[in-house]
Amino acid sequence: MVTLTYRDVGDWSPRHISEAIKRVRQWMGRRGHKLRYVWTAELQERGAIHYHIVTWLPQGKDRVPFWDAMGWWPHGSTRSEWAQNGVGYIVKYASKVATKDKLPCGARMHGSGGFTADERKRMSFETRPTWARTLSYIGQKLQRAKGGGFVQHFACGLRRRLHSPFVLVARVSGRVVLARRGADSNHVRTALGDLWVQLLQPNTPALA
Repeated sequence: MVTLTYRDVGDWSPRHISEAIKRVRQWMGRRGHKLRYVWTAELQERGAIHYHIVTWLPQGKDRVPFWDAMGWWPHGSTRSEWAQNGVGYIVKYASKVATKDKLPCGARMHGSGGFTADERKRMSFETRPTWARTLSYIGQKLQRAKGGGFVQHFACGLRRRLHSPFVLVARVSGRVVLARRGADSNHVRTALGDLWVQLLQPNTPALA
């Protein structure tokens, strides 16, 4: 796993992570290898973004040179370490909801690349909401629809709109509150309990 850290807090640009990965991909490509990776962003206490990147190396290759020493990451320092549980590392950092709310405008929370067509289809399927997975299959195209939900594409050329069975009630303290579409409002208030009182505060971005 590679961690990319900025030297200066205000030196961030959304292009930096893409440019760094492009340089590593080109370096790997010249050696006949394909770069497979997953990354996630995290906000440090000092206010600077840093990136955690898990890469899968070809058999027989134990490491890639340090990104800063090679000039791939000229914006600060890098640290490399073996990830005994690469997926666990990524999930740990990606699950920090509070970080997401404080990232600069235009910053992406995560990214991935270098996978085969079958792997991309599987990833697309697994990242869909549970309700959408039950209505689709691996390899079927689902397109985000304006206003929410998905547009489902069939091999015959037909399409249909899939609506989420849930609606957004509010965002409170970094949490997202959902309710089933058509649910009785009194039942929703009872289920939320004390949280409903927070929703009544004037500065709470409630939608219902």
